[in-house]
Amino acid sequence: MILARQDLFALATGKSPVIKIIGDWSQKELIQPASVDVPIGHDEVVEVPASTLPLLGQLVEDLISRQRRYSIPMKDGGTFFHHNQCYLVPTDIGLDLPRGYSAHFSPKSSTGRIDALVRVMTDSNPQFDRVDGPFCGRLYLEIVPFSFSLLIKPGDCLTQMRISRDGNGALSSNDLREYHIRYGIVRDNDGQPLFNENLAVDGEGRLFLHIDLERKVPGFISSVPSTGIIRPTEREIHDPRCFWIQQRIDR
Repeated sequence: MILARQDLFALATGKSPVIKIIGDWSQKELIQPASVDVPIGHDEVVEVPASTLPLLGQLVEDLISRQRRYSIPMKDGGTFFHHNQCYLVPTDIGLDLPRGYSAHFSPKSSTGRIDALVRVMTDSNPQFDRVDGPFCGRLYLEIVPFSFSLLIKPGDCLTQMRISRDGNGALSSNDLREYHIRYGIVRDNDGQPLFNENLAVDGEGRLFLHIDLERKVPGFISSVPSTGIIRPTEREIHDPRCFWIQQRIDR
């Protein structure tokens, strides 16, 4: 079961917190209704030749020492992350997860929109974006900007964490259909709830959604090569036309 905001606050406080926020970042700003934003710290940025993961029993810091190409200081005004390069960055979040708890990570939606790969790594854990308790250690990010160079500052949050506790909190197929009848959780292009018979739910409680290809501009492609620099967490300072090209469908 994924923990809600009040549970996350409880895990981040007390004498032995499960969520350890390093530095002066505000809990109220980082803890969302059902997730925790993961801020980048002031530690140096390390460029590595390619994506990699620690083996069981191996620390991420040891991996960084072996794979390091060069290091870049993380500046308050921002550090450049060049496109098509792979970087490892310590975050300002640590965990002391007890048995029965898991942490799952996913990029924030704004990160996906700038075509950057961001994944979480942890000590002695040969998989990205998940760690199971018992675990005690810091979180690290692998950052690969694919299309554009990025200017990233300490405190920028490119990914988010959800913590779950043992126990099945998932809805069944029948539960999903009942909730849809009550609340109209899936809607059409006009904002109207789908008829229940058109709801695409399989026998395991998975709900299927569809991409809308009826509009004239269903999406965008990156304008590569681009000389523009994206500041991921700053709003209303970028002209989309400098970075994206409309993908039109002729009918």
